[in-house]
Amino acid sequence: GISYQQVQKYENGASTLTISRLKQISGALGTPLGFFLDEKDLFGDGGWETASGLSEEETMLIILFRQIRNRKLKQRFIKMLEEILREQREERRKR
Repeated sequence: GISYQQVQKYENGASTLTISRLKQISGALGTPLGFFLDEKDLFGDGGWETASGLSEEETMLIILFRQIRNRKLKQRFIKMLEEILREQREERRKR
């Protein structure tokens, strides 16, 4: 758990939340992680920490992907990434 003093530090800006702590809070509240973040948080100065050893770019990708509600759009995005990787492999073979 979190002490009320720590919550006050978060509220007053005396302490910053790590992405892993925010993930715990969102899980406890049953709220998607993206609910707590806006574009400034995602694309700001990079001051927030990443969880699970993921880079900031990887974490951002997951957060943004989870905000896509349309299943077909998610599938199209995955297919686009697969095509990019296919092209990358082909370029490497040509070298």
